[in-house]
Amino acid sequence: MSASAPRVAIVGGGAVGQVYGLHLLAGGAEVTYFVRDRYVDELRAGTTLHALPRGGSRKLVPTHVRADMTGLAEGFDQVWLCVPTNALTSGALDPVLAAVARAERSSLVCMLPGMQVRALLDQHVPRARVVDGMIGMIAYEAPLPGEQLAPGTAYVLPRLSPSKFSGNEPARVRAVAQLLRAGGCPAGEVKDARVSLAFSSCAMMPMVVALEGAGWRFGSLRQGDWLTLAAGAAREALTLTGAELGVPVPWFRPLLRRPLFSLISYGAGWLAPFDAEVYLEHHFTKVGEQTRLMIRGYLDGAAQRG
Repeated sequence: MSASAPRVAIVGGGAVGQVYGLHLLAGGAEVTYFVRDRYVDELRAGTTLHALPRGGSRKLVPTHVRADMTGLAEGFDQVWLCVPTNALTSGALDPVLAAVARAERSSLVCMLPGMQVRALLDQHVPRARVVDGMIGMIAYEAPLPGEQLAPGTAYVLPRLSPSKFSGNEPARVRAVAQLLRAGGCPAGEVKDARVSLAFSSCAMMPMVVALEGAGWRFGSLRQGDWLTLAAGAAREALTLTGAELGVPVPWFRPLLRRPLFSLISYGAGWLAPFDAEVYLEHHFTKVGEQTRLMIRGYLDGAAQRG
């Protein structure tokens, strides 16, 4: 590794963090993972990553793996937060953010969804040093039940939906996006990634809740009132989010009706290079607290605004 290689820290050793780490390493970075003690040896030994549908398998071997979060104060060029949002709202990330705050040159790359994220980060790290990100991939712990893959992480990088980044300092944003692109991961710079993330979550979260209510089966989702309720909730969430962000509601709001949501449910089953029902149940059960946190945020915001 070159002495001038960018030094990147990734907080969290889950599927998304592993995929970004693989591509950051390929882009020429030195990548250090900061994880809990029980995951250190496993990550040091390396993890197999499968690029779907036919991208082959590669092994992720980080430059370093550490458990001492105070090490984040050593001055990494970029510190990526790749953990569920409830890790931030619960205060579990406070030591991480305190360490990053002491490293004045570090860019904090935040991939966490949720309307409350920015306000919480502002309490610890100057906004000028924060790069907001919107995840542009699907990644999960493999194999899913019935899947013929070696143990590891499987992922899909949709070329038409790159990871998006924004921030108050263009140079920091550019450094993040360029490093990912150098490693083969689609990435773009946008005016405000948090707006894009917030509006996409408005459409997705009600659909996820409806699918859980229907037993994680698309056929059951298309019966009864599930899709009608999900579409109505999505339109309300868009209106609320536009008001909270002080931006216009997206043009596609009137399209969020039962027929479109029904079409999406068919498309997810047809287009995904894995069993979409199994994946969605696996993933959103794992991050269920984050889903509930975001839905509570919509409810609280709506109540406050009448």
